[in-house]
Amino acid sequence: PGPYSELDKCFSVIHLNIRSIRNKIDYIKNNFTDFDVMCFTETHLSDDIPCEIITIDEYVSFRKDISNHSGGLLTYISTDLVAKRRTDLEHPTLQSLWTEIKHKDKTILLCNVYRPPSSSVTFWNDLNINFEKALEENFRVLVVGDINEDQMANLNSK
Repeated sequence: PGPYSELDKCFSVIHLNIRSIRNKIDYIKNNFTDFDVMCFTETHLSDDIPCEIITIDEYVSFRKDISNHSGGLLTYISTDLVAKRRTDLEHPTLQSLWTEIKHKDKTILLCNVYRPPSSSVTFWNDLNINFEKALEENFRVLVVGDINEDQMANLNSK
């Protein structure tokens, strides 16, 4: 949600905290493939889980695995869009997955981010550094994710 912008004319995006994606691929295929971009947090994937079990036709996937029991990010982008992963924008202390998406004459940087509830307040400084780096490159930046932040609490907020 937000104000109308040029991005509205480009593509549609959905984000879900999926809490383990392995057994939910059919559900995703049946309910969300009308979106151009699908971003998931808490995928609970690890390197030993092959890409084939999470493949969705007509989408390219980018993943950042943490463990079978926590965290992890996955972004699906329609093959109608031109996309590439931008590991150079990923901050080493953050669970963030950056992709560059080209659509028509526009380039957009998309960040899928997850902040575990146990994260320290340094998360916000690291995220700010990450955003500044992306904004130096492109003023079209789209951020989705689950930051586990109670905006009503003073503790740990920025």
